[in-house]
Amino acid sequence: MEFYQRVLRWLPRRLAPWTWARLKQRLAESLLQDPQAENIEQAITYYRQAMEVITQEAFPRQWAAIQHQLAFVYRARIHGERAENFEQAITCYGQALEVFTRAAAPQTWAQIQSELGHLYLYRVRGERAANIEQAIAHLRQGLEEIDQLSISEMWGLQNNLGYAHMNRIRGNRAQNVEQAIEHYRQGIELITRNEFPAQCALSQNNLGTAYAHRVYGGRARNIEHALEYFRQGLDIASRAAFPHVWATLQKNLGDAYYRRIDGARADNLEQAIACYRQALEVARRDALPSRWGQIQYLLGRAYHRRVQGEHADNLEQAIECFRQALETYDEEGHPHYSMVPVHFAAACLDRAHGDHAENVEEARRHIDFAARVERDDMQPEDWADVQYCLGRLALEAPSKDRVDSLQRAVEYFKCALTVHTEEDAPYEYAEIQKYLKAAQDELP
Repeated sequence: MEFYQRVLRWLPRRLAPWTWARLKQRLAESLLQDPQAENIEQAITYYRQAMEVITQEAFPRQWAAIQHQLAFVYRARIHGERAENFEQAITCYGQALEVFTRAAAPQTWAQIQSELGHLYLYRVRGERAANIEQAIAHLRQGLEEIDQLSISEMWGLQNNLGYAHMNRIRGNRAQNVEQAIEHYRQGIELITRNEFPAQCALSQNNLGTAYAHRVYGGRARNIEHALEYFRQGLDIASRAAFPHVWATLQKNLGDAYYRRIDGARADNLEQAIACYRQALEVARRDALPSRWGQIQYLLGRAYHRRVQGEHADNLEQAIECFRQALETYDEEGHPHYSMVPVHFAAACLDRAHGDHAENVEEARRHIDFAARVERDDMQPEDWADVQYCLGRLALEAPSKDRVDSLQRAVEYFKCALTVHTEEDAPYEYAEIQKYLKAAQDELP
């Protein structure tokens, strides 16, 4: 880098514009070898300066290559608003594709389609459902030229397609999960444990997540498969070698134990709590605040349902976890943020300590946020949890509105039961049935 800087000091742009621009480009590339915030900002400046000479009209392929590089830089940018950085990256990719067409540059075209697909999966602006559809479209295009990619890029493409279908809002939920499983399996077939241990562990994690949410095959059996995939992932990814992958696997293993139907409920919840606490040893608040907040939310759910220990104490622990989650869980980066206040509200309604009326009012404040989220933007289980919580709140209505509130509570609980069935969610089903019966028995 020092060499490029020395040359630029005595080489004015007007004497050798092409060489000057290429040196600016090389300087940007050198800075990105140490991608600190200030280096990224300087790299963007150098790339922009280079394109003052390397224009699309004069040097189309070189211009498109810089646009491709700029897109990557904006994706990694630390300064600025995340949403705007992603929009800048999308624009740069689009401009690069004006030159790197499928016919002219199939390998680069496929790489950009894959990268665009990944970007749309995490896009902040726009409707989430539409962004996921756009992601799938780009990834499927990249799949058409998958042989042009490296093994690592092939794996990434299949992995992103799996993730896109797992999070897809449109289409049939059961079929989307099956598609996800198929893409994850195709991805893991491309790699070996020795050559790609981190990717192999992530594939096991992703397969476990897909089976934990699978519709076909019976929920109890699917969760047992999920547990096995997570354990296999932990056999590959040690905490010392891959701490963040290890923490992700611990978190998801905890979630599988939380959802588990086989075995004793009390034991499963203790296992879940232990896994979440291990994940928190790596996902610390100071280093990864949003991930820390997400795990606090999951830990709060587990304490809310905990069988062992004093119920009142467990509820206080759950409420504290939810409070901390709301302080750090990033709404912008996590589409399921809205579920934190839902479970917070449910814990407030069950709370033994404090004034009951105040607890109900706090629950109402929290559920109001989640109730504004459109059903099409939520997973079925999340929507059912919202319906359950709305039903619980309806039961707390004053006597003057009692009949109307009881009728609404019955409807909310019935809606929740369309998702939380006895076979797939026996614990949730039993609890909802309890409150549904109470509402029906009180109706005149």
